[in-house]
Amino acid sequence: GLQRSAALRWAPPLSPAVASVAVCRRPGGLNSYVGELEPCFFGVRTYYKYARPPSPNLDNLRRVLTERLTPVHFFLRNNQIFTNFVYDMHFTGIICSPKFEGKTYKEMMQMVEACCEEVGMKGRVRMVCQPPSRWHLLKRRARHR
Repeated sequence: GLQRSAALRWAPPLSPAVASVAVCRRPGGLNSYVGELEPCFFGVRTYYKYARPPSPNLDNLRRVLTERLTPVHFFLRNNQIFTNFVYDMHFTGIICSPKFEGKTYKEMMQMVEACCEEVGMKGRVRMVCQPPSRWHLLKRRARHR
């Protein structure tokens, strides 16, 4: 059969510095005869996940919007457009509330702004608002967080 030279054969890393490389068996591929082990990089975390810093404004906004508007679907997060230099100051999200039924978009935004003014974050929240009867307009946005 086909033989590989010893120089081209992959060996598992001995150094702990390269311990993030996972080893897996690849069944039935070009380089997978005799069941040899090959590196695979699908299960490696490429970033370090830090604990969430304190964000009292975000927590207060979530609490007030949930209490006042009783949403069916609601998501609010820090707006990444402004980078992390102004963390916990600008927010973006979506909200689907039964209290929006029969209202225009301008009236929905005024209701959200009244809740934001209560917390002291007036003009710093971008929300996409729809009633449950128009959920189909939020369906694609609700997939991504």
